[in-house]
Amino acid sequence: MQQRSKVDVHDKLRQDLAKTEAVALRYDQKEEGAPKVVAKGQGYVARRILEVAEREEVPVVSDPALTKMLSALEIGMEIPEEFYPVVAEVLAFVYQLDRHAMEKNREILKQSEEKNRKA
Repeated sequence: MQQRSKVDVHDKLRQDLAKTEAVALRYDQKEEGAPKVVAKGQGYVARRILEVAEREEVPVVSDPALTKMLSALEIGMEIPEEFYPVVAEVLAFVYQLDRHAMEKNREILKQSEEKNRKA
């Protein structure tokens, strides 16, 4: 019975991995006219995309509907205009996270400098 449950768990994990999808976008306002798809995949490839994003501290936004739409694009393609509104919302959220992180880092640096002056 114990062996059967291990197999069931393994099958469940494999099924979950197979359902995993990821699409990575890059957008440089100075270099590009619109965000571009730079990576996409399902299963193991999607997990690797997410692992790299985590390692590089790239924000990840979970939006299955958007992922489905973006996964239809080829790597290197700019997103079509009809995707602009929803991708703009995602980018605004990411920029807000970045701004918040920068402000927090400044605050930590300032506190550290004050402690060093007092010491």
